[in-house]
Amino acid sequence: MTVLILAVPLGLLAVGALAVYLSVRVRPTSGRLLEARRDQQPLVHELPYWQFLEVEGLALAINVDLTYSTFLRLTGVDADCLDGAALGHLSEGLHTLLQNLTPSTTLQFLH
Repeated sequence: MTVLILAVPLGLLAVGALAVYLSVRVRPTSGRLLEARRDQQPLVHELPYWQFLEVEGLALAINVDLTYSTFLRLTGVDADCLDGAALGHLSEGLHTLLQNLTPSTTLQFLH
């Protein structure tokens, strides 16, 4: 009887230790996961990346497919110091800029 009292918990501990060991050894390790991630094809060719070039004060954005884009650099305006007329003028200017864009224009914001 005393043998069963000692053998059952030791047997359960041995089974638990074996299960933990097998679960760690069977699942993929971080090295295998990193290797699998490197083997996959990157999606860089699918994303719209561009390179900014500045030559003699003129700036140009060149896309991945070597097409170029024009862009504007906007600076922030401190609206706390402006009165109602100046805010209306600023709002009207931005609205006019957006209204005069061609229908096929794509806007992208880089912050």
